[in-house]
Amino acid sequence: MPFTTSKEVRLSKIIDPVDGKAVVVAADHGMMLGPVKGVLNLEATLKNVVKGSPDAILLSFGQASRLNYIFQMENKISFIVRADWTNYGRLGARPVPASQVKHKMMVRPRSALVLGASAILTYFFIGYENDEEEAEHFEKIAKIARECDKLNLPLIVEPIPTGPKLTSTNIIDLIAISVRMVIEAGADAIKAPYFLSGLPPNENPYRKVVKAASGVPVLILGGAKMANERKILELLDEALKIDISGVVFGRNIIQSADPVHILRIIRRMVHEGASIDEVLS
Repeated sequence: MPFTTSKEVRLSKIIDPVDGKAVVVAADHGMMLGPVKGVLNLEATLKNVVKGSPDAILLSFGQASRLNYIFQMENKISFIVRADWTNYGRLGARPVPASQVKHKMMVRPRSALVLGASAILTYFFIGYENDEEEAEHFEKIAKIARECDKLNLPLIVEPIPTGPKLTSTNIIDLIAISVRMVIEAGADAIKAPYFLSGLPPNENPYRKVVKAASGVPVLILGGAKMANERKILELLDEALKIDISGVVFGRNIIQSADPVHILRIIRRMVHEGASIDEVLS
């Protein structure tokens, strides 16, 4: 099907229109966590990461401004700008009390577009103690979605359940609810937490999230650094079997001893349908 809008063209630079899949590297950690491994010398990290040919890289506005020349050299790789800031990642044990979670919009869509971004990405927290806080945050999503519509800039939303309403038994339901909420507000793609179930595809509870997305691409996030390469691939393999559209992996790539190697393996699984045994043989 031919593209009809410049928004679709921009989104196609992230999500391959041939197979509907994407491999994205998150490298925006310095904005939330400070100078951690992998982003301490982000310029060197990105020059290495691009050799693994991800479809896109997620960056803060400041780093995208400073390191834009890398994407001019590697014009097959696009970048996404992180629109917001939160202290969520530094608050320790989960679930985090929603009252402690601070969230601020830092970048408007027009600034990201002028910089050359193919999309903008923002959090959406669900699980606040009172509905008013959730409503205010949802209003932020709706407003940024309308700005993105006017500019034909894709909006990717990262829903994060937290707070007293979150339990070990309802987390998938909360992700599904928040995914549907932000899609109704105008999100063009989703970056969502994923949890390894160990179940066959037809029994995987995460299917609720894919169903709630109703055809809008869902990319799973990688979360904390995993113990070994096999764990990364097991999570990816399970998710792909329930029609996830790809991944947004951060620390498991930028903190890897060989990010090029792990990216090439992930690309084979996401874009070529290779199995774990095939990529490790």
